[in-house]
Amino acid sequence: MFFIYNSAKAYIWFESYQYRVYLLLEALIVMGGLYYFTRPYKKTRLLPLKEHGKFFVRLTPLIYVLTLTSIVSNILGYTNLADVTLKICTHGSTITIVFYAVLRLLEGASLALVHRHFGPKPIVNHLNKSIIEKKILKFVQGFVFILWLIFFLNILDQFSTISSFLNNFLSEPYIIGSLTFTLGDILSFLLILTGSFLATSFIGFIIDGDQGVLKPLKLPKGIPNAISLVIRYLILSFGIVFALSSLGIDLGKFNLMAGALGLGIGFGLQNIISNF
Repeated sequence: MFFIYNSAKAYIWFESYQYRVYLLLEALIVMGGLYYFTRPYKKTRLLPLKEHGKFFVRLTPLIYVLTLTSIVSNILGYTNLADVTLKICTHGSTITIVFYAVLRLLEGASLALVHRHFGPKPIVNHLNKSIIEKKILKFVQGFVFILWLIFFLNILDQFSTISSFLNNFLSEPYIIGSLTFTLGDILSFLLILTGSFLATSFIGFIIDGDQGVLKPLKLPKGIPNAISLVIRYLILSFGIVFALSSLGIDLGKFNLMAGALGLGIGFGLQNIISNF
């Protein structure tokens, strides 16, 4: 309701005083709703809530401060500030609830994947399982937080400003001797390599021998491992090529060396390649 009320003003034509009255009424409704759902606040804080629940309850005074700021700034004639603070309360709260739901869904799906992976195994290394769960949950939480931050900056109309600043900063060329590079090139190189290694780890995790996702296919023993290795090598190879390309390195210069190296490796590792 708060989200719709705040969004509706974009489609209504207001006189200046009408717009201020509209914002003032919205601030009072938000404050009243907040009081209704959290009263008495001290007792609400003592409820046996989980970590995220306690965090949301502790944000209550911040929403009060923002609504009071909106009321005061509206009375003093600073309607832009009043509008922004209310937008943080309504739109910010809405996207926070939505992304919290997304976070819980992704956490549940990730843990289900881990349990499915370890379930069929006769012997389970619980320490390893716990470490994997923590790593996956941290990755999911970081990913959802980045998405939430992008949407929140859009609410404040600051995302384009910050992205333009970062783009200019990362595309600033630096010259060392005959070498010219940008921080963006280095960041792209690191991100592509990191993404490639994460992708290979994930592929290895979900296939993982004869108990992985290929189990329903009833492949001969060892084939799932071979498929996993081939896919991982391909991902790493393409990742390294793309990472080097992002640095502006002309891979054509390595053709002769790569051909000679490949020929030597081909003769020297015939048995290993044959066994593979």
